[in-house]
Parts: sequence; structure tokens; C-alpha cells
Amino acid sequence: MQLWLKADVTRWMRRHMLRAGSREISGMILEKQTGDQQFGDVDFTIDATSGSPSNFTLDAKQHDRALAEVFKKTGSDCHRFNYPGEWYAHPCCSLHQ
Repeated sequence: MQLWLKADVTRWMRRHMLRAGSREISGMILEKQTGDQQFGDVDFTIDATSGSPSNFTLDAKQHDRALAEVFKKTGSDCHRFNYPGEWYAHPCCSLHQ
């Protein structure tokens, strides 16, 4: 699977990871399918309040609302716009490449 991230999305994710400090944080990837196993940006969710140095927890209600909003914006076209997975950050990994 290939995901293309715009620079502003990458900056947004890094900013939240830096704010989280030693906590793991997570969210859902909500993307547009552009080809076979290829996805381009639509949106990301982030649960920036939970998590610890060794785990993270997804807030199901928050993510249900995010999915509903994406499907509302995209006309519920789940053949093109979908949820390919979750992302999470390990606080011990560098944010600089």
C-alpha cells in the first residue's frame, strides 16, 4: 500500500507528536483511493489527549464522528474515499529526517 502525504499534513502530524512529548498518540487515516492500493490525502484524525509512553487508545466516539464527517463531505463514496488504517507515533523515534 502507498500513501501520499502533503507537506502540510506531515507538518501537522509532527507538531502534534512534538506536543505529545513522551506519550504515544494515534489516529485514523481517511484517504481517497487513487489507484490499486494507492491513496492520496483526505484527512487524518488525532487523539492527542490519551496515550502514555508505552501505549495509545483510540477514542471510538471521536473517530466515529470523524468518519461520518468525511463520508458526508465525500457523498458516502466508500469506493473512492475510505479508511485504510490507523497511524500512531512512538515517542522515542526522531521526527527529523
